[in-house]
Amino acid sequence: MRSSAILLPLALLTSAPLVAAEPVSVPAFKSMELRGGGNVIVRPGPAQVTIVDGSSQFTRFWVDGQGQLKIDACNERCPQHYRLTIEIRYPTVLPMGAPCIVFSAPALPRPEAQASSAAA
Repeated sequence: MRSSAILLPLALLTSAPLVAAEPVSVPAFKSMELRGGGNVIVRPGPAQVTIVDGSSQFTRFWVDGQGQLKIDACNERCPQHYRLTIEIRYPTVLPMGAPCIVFSAPALPRPEAQASSAAA
């Protein structure tokens, strides 16, 4: 009886889906702009952009003509209360000795939320 009490919580934990980080392929960039809310963690390392929390189904990435990585946090299919955290690893971004830099941008109201509040 005692072993089944231990195995049941273990079975529940192992059956829960694990959310994997999602690497994002982008061309080389010199700077970054996050629009629409979310968090960006910048760490030293080989160049890599990864969605830690969120999805590329709702978040758009591109590099403009000046070499700036543009990140639109939420497209028109984005669920309400969408959370976005992106990790950017870049070899020459941080001052000597800094482990990471975290940027946060406030979420903007979704267009349909603005329209309904204007109508009220």
